[in-house]
Amino acid sequence: MKKMNGFTFVELLAVITIIGVMSLIAMPTVEKISKDNQEKVYQTQLNNIILALKNWASDNKELLPTSDGDILTLTLGSLKADGYVEYELKNPKNNKCFDNDMVLLITREGKNYDYSIDLDTIEESDDCKMDE
Repeated sequence: MKKMNGFTFVELLAVITIIGVMSLIAMPTVEKISKDNQEKVYQTQLNNIILALKNWASDNKELLPTSDGDILTLTLGSLKADGYVEYELKNPKNNKCFDNDMVLLITREGKNYDYSIDLDTIEESDDCKMDE
């Protein structure tokens, strides 16, 4: 009797089929995790822009609104120009740069300030350069 080493064709097909089924089951989960992580990084990018806005405000206290309800408007481009954020600030969802015209708001509320991004002005472009 001859001793066989290796696998038969049917055994190989069975293993390949099992691996295929397992990958079909795993792919949606991996894709969801990837999208969730992109959303978290996106929110982190927006939070970093808010932090840069707070740093700008700390360095420019004399320009802040003085009356309750007053609003100071800045752009992302002005924060870039002053060195508060990096030039190639990208949206992780599509790998495009946040537009320099993104509007950032500092609103006086009593004795405190509210720092926010006008979400309607969030646009992206392929070009990260500053307009000259």
